[in-house]
Order: sequence, then structure tokens, then C-alpha cells
Amino acid sequence: MSIYVARATATLSASTTRTIVQILAGTQPLRVKELGVSFDGTDASLTPIQVDLVRQTSGGTASATSQVPLEQQEIGPTSLTTYRAGFSSTEPTTTDVIRSWFVTPAGGLLVMQFPLGDEPVVGSAGRLAIRCITGSGTTPNVAAYIVFDE
Repeated sequence: MSIYVARATATLSASTTRTIVQILAGTQPLRVKELGVSFDGTDASLTPIQVDLVRQTSGGTASATSQVPLEQQEIGPTSLTTYRAGFSSTEPTTTDVIRSWFVTPAGGLLVMQFPLGDEPVVGSAGRLAIRCITGSGTTPNVAAYIVFDE
């Protein structure tokens, strides 16, 4: 079993829903071990951003890559999972919201490590993503990642 990280950054627009990073399982299921999201805003009076961990059924309009960019182990096989980032005009179709958190855009940080046996599982050819929903006037940059094993 190998552990990988899919990560992305983006600039959010006010009053929008935007997928930040999406993973697409290959021919075998994967387990999400950890996720993280951080914002670089400076105005603490702005409405918190809703961060969702979601299942999706489409890719939307984004850049795809053939493998996950960072492997945390020294030696291991190439990941069968691909990931997408840089979502622009068309959002992927979301079917299920697995979990949601409200995070302040003023330097807010969310790191979620899932307990053993309680990790979200993505089936073969399934999609899982982190998306953000912003309020009016909220336009920070966001950095997000998903750590998983397959």
C-alpha cells in the first residue's frame, strides 16, 4: 500500500461554488487518510467559507494530470489515481456531500485526519473532491490537499 498526495491552489471569487481538487480512483478503491484547506484572506469580518468533501460524477472543466504529484514514501509504484485541478467555467456534478466545515477566510486552516476504519472510501473509477462555497465579498486564495492510499 502506498500513500499519495493530490494538491492544488486557486483564487476564489465572491458568492461562488468552486471545486479545488478532485481525485479519480483508478482500477482499485482508495482510502482518504487526511485532507487540508487553508485561506490567505486578511478580513476577519467576512463570512466563513463552507468547505465540503464531496462525491462527484463528472470532471467539469479542469486540468488533468496522469498521476499524483507527490508520493510520501521513498519507494513505491506509480499511483493508479489521477487528479484534476484548475477548475474554471464548468463545475463537476456533485452527488453527495460527505462532510462540511465552516472556515474563516482570514488565514483559516482546516486539517482533518480520519480515524482508522472511518476513512472515506472511493470505489474503482469514483471521484472525490474538495470544494469551497464563498459568501459575498470573500475572495481569498486557497490551498488544498487530499492524502490517500491505494
